[in-house]
Amino acid sequence: MGLHKTAFRFFGVFMVGFVTLLATWAIWGSAYGTLFRGAGDAMAFGSGSWTVKYLQKRDEDPNHDTQVLLLNPNKHLKRSVSLSSRRMAYMPTVFLLALIIATPIPRPRKPIAILWCFVGVHLYIASRLALVPATYITEPGAESEQTFLTTLNWVLSGSYAGWALVPLVIWLLVTLTYAWPLTLPETATCVSTGDPPTVALVKKEKRKVRRRTNRV
Repeated sequence: MGLHKTAFRFFGVFMVGFVTLLATWAIWGSAYGTLFRGAGDAMAFGSGSWTVKYLQKRDEDPNHDTQVLLLNPNKHLKRSVSLSSRRMAYMPTVFLLALIIATPIPRPRKPIAILWCFVGVHLYIASRLALVPATYITEPGAESEQTFLTTLNWVLSGSYAGWALVPLVIWLLVTLTYAWPLTLPETATCVSTGDPPTVALVKKEKRKVRRRTNRV
């Protein structure tokens, strides 16, 4: 199989896997959203007199299923942020899984590579969950830190490309670790005959045997 065919195969397997995994959101999207909010509550932290709560949105919003409430009773402040568990957590996960499944990694290493991808993407999701309340809780004298957190939150959570960039980096690191050196198809050719290396070697050995037979 040529290198271009291997690339087409990888892209085809990736697209089929990604689209299929995305379609399964209709089956367990509600349960996944509940787990997402539970993880957010488990990681929720307070800053001073602030408290953070992850709740299910009650209104019919097709793009957001989670509402983050930030409460400060002492200052009578209340802030609300709408999130999508599908875009923040599910899409990065299935994107990375589709990539690693399509990657030609030796079978003994494949389960370990998938496990590391699973761990890496969930550490990324955890960082996204932690950044959301940190971005909207403002403390006096921390304007520069607030600006940095806001920018980082936009890159990782706010931008539509954010859900793909970090998983792509994780995939590259895992691929270089578990799929290298890759067993690439034989694309090199013998300069004189135009044959692949193995075919050229066999023909060379046959010519040697023929010369010995003629001498005898």
